[in-house]
Amino acid sequence: MDTDEVLRRFRSERQILAGLEHPNIARLLDAGAAEDGRPFVAMELVEGRPLTDYAEARQLDPATRLALFEQAVEAVAYAHRRLVVHRDLKPSNVLVTDSDDGPRVKLLDFGIARLLNTSEDGLTRPEMRVLTPEYAAPEQIRGEPPTAAMDVYALGVVLHELLTGARPSDSVDASLRSDLGVLVRTALHNDPDRRYGSAEALLDDLRRLREHLPLRAQPASVGYRARRFVDRHRAGVAAAALALVALIGGTAFYTARVTAERNLAQAERDRAEATSAFVTGLFDAADPFASPTERPDTLRARDLLQRGADRARTTLVEAPGTQADVLTAIGSALTGLSLYADADSILTEAVELARTDGTPDRVLRTLLERGHALSLGEDASEAVPILQEAVELAEASAPRQLAAARLALGGALRRTNALDDAVSVLDGALSDLSQDSLQRAGGLLERARVEQDRGRPADAEPYIRDALDLQRATLASNHPAIAEATEMMGVVIQDQGRLDEAEAFLTETYRIRQAALGEDHIQTASARFNLAGLYRTLGRTDEALETYTEILALDRERLGPDHPYVGFVLLEIGITHSIAKRHEASIAAYQEAVDVMRRSLPEDHQAVTEAMSGIGHEMAQVGREREGEAILRRVLTIRRASLGTESWRTGVTESVLGGLLMRRGRLAEAERHLVNGYDTIREASGPEGAALRRLIELYETTDRSDQAAPYQERLAELEAG
Repeated sequence: MDTDEVLRRFRSERQILAGLEHPNIARLLDAGAAEDGRPFVAMELVEGRPLTDYAEARQLDPATRLALFEQAVEAVAYAHRRLVVHRDLKPSNVLVTDSDDGPRVKLLDFGIARLLNTSEDGLTRPEMRVLTPEYAAPEQIRGEPPTAAMDVYALGVVLHELLTGARPSDSVDASLRSDLGVLVRTALHNDPDRRYGSAEALLDDLRRLREHLPLRAQPASVGYRARRFVDRHRAGVAAAALALVALIGGTAFYTARVTAERNLAQAERDRAEATSAFVTGLFDAADPFASPTERPDTLRARDLLQRGADRARTTLVEAPGTQADVLTAIGSALTGLSLYADADSILTEAVELARTDGTPDRVLRTLLERGHALSLGEDASEAVPILQEAVELAEASAPRQLAAARLALGGALRRTNALDDAVSVLDGALSDLSQDSLQRAGGLLERARVEQDRGRPADAEPYIRDALDLQRATLASNHPAIAEATEMMGVVIQDQGRLDEAEAFLTETYRIRQAALGEDHIQTASARFNLAGLYRTLGRTDEALETYTEILALDRERLGPDHPYVGFVLLEIGITHSIAKRHEASIAAYQEAVDVMRRSLPEDHQAVTEAMSGIGHEMAQVGREREGEAILRRVLTIRRASLGTESWRTGVTESVLGGLLMRRGRLAEAERHLVNGYDTIREASGPEGAALRRLIELYETTDRSDQAAPYQERLAELEAG
């Protein structure tokens, strides 16, 4: 474990395993390095027996063996959908455990897998290949780039051994007759183009075999389709035969039925072949050696995904359902890359194709993905009707997806500042999720964001802690999902003035994201954004301003000049200039922030009102008190209506207004606002320091030191930590 090549393989394995969460795949629990620098992984303990040994020891019948094998194929299909191949499937990596629900298959050792949309030369060199020859596809032994079809071949060998007790030699065992033999032979074909193109295709034929439906791999003869039809409908066919004896005219009906079966089967076969060709071609595009006209270092994920979308539009035109599935997967990947506009464009196509196909599950899946992309984009309000439709569809036809749909809708409502509606939807979703669900962790974080947006960091903190406990009990310590919770924890703790504790969480966030996503990823930029805020709080304003400026340039390039994130960074630049007493620069940054955010956010969004409040405060510093007062009063009215009178953000605005009135000599009115504002901030556990200083200044300048004393004591407490 001490060579660069093996360490690189280890890091690849660790990252891949952390992203695979499936009941039939052994989970990664932890990963790290020992004191001597050697890496380790801690895996879920699987106390089971190899699939073939388990079946022989219990003398399982063929149907039960196939049911267990189907579990294994489901797990491999799940990995393939995430563009991951196993490359060393064999019975010793397919264990069976006994559970209360019956035997459960667990797949082990994704240690030589690699993401199909990356290029890791060291993992593909012939001398470094890791495989088990008895289960390896011919092209794998030849050292060709990995594809999903290689796993299909290995599954075919495992299935042959499971059913016959021996691995295939030159041909499939003769006892495997009829459809089962066709299925095994197709999985084991030496030519990958004539093999099942993915585990999903193999899984589909396994299910069709179980339900006596025509196999997609079987030649589409009328006799074969008719036999399958008879197998499924023996009683009905017998009755029809009697009726046909009496009614010659029934022949036309029967013939039409068989013809319809044949046409449906042919369409399904064509769809499978088109899907296989598409997937194979897309995987080839990920291989720089298959694209000799394009340099490998220019083949980026975005280009690959757009190429895949173009290919889906041309090769899957006769199969709208399959085309919808492929475009949905591509759109989801683009969302993960923070390319929200690109994702929405493709997902809009996917939704329309899914509606054409008419399958409720497919329509729901595409709606959820498009709603997710829209809610993260420039105008989250566009996501709300999409996700409301998804919730209604889940209620009607997919209750198992209802919680996920509600969580997505709740997040979109929060982003449009409909906070009360968001709480209602999110609480309903959380009540339906188990206490140990990772999906529940995501819901808890979304619920915490509502409290953050309300200006209640102390109320947000318990939700985040619960979510973080769930994630750390389930995921590896460096999993990117954990960074989301640590980032939120750092922010709410900082809002409560616990700076040392906040710095630990925010530094952990940056470390995880830099290692997992790279320095230029938008989420890494988010981690730097929050660290910059901490630097500013600690008095390191120049360091904070430099970091914010770098993030602003990155956001403009990646997200466009009108994205809300651009406005958020400009807001922080305005605050930083204000602290450094650069008032005109602060006003300019605040005003630009308002202009950007108003293009996609409502006026009562907390970031918009924050920037407006900043303009009002800074105008008072440069002698424009009248203009500043009008703006601050407008902000106070908006925040009382949208956040309520108990939010610390409402209190901050009232305190700032009181400070301006104090400078204008309206001391009685100023005192009322300063006291009310501070009381609100303290009750809501918000940032007290600036509000305290304004009150102390008022009482000292009016020779009321006795009234200033308790506020001075409180300020001293805060400054002492």
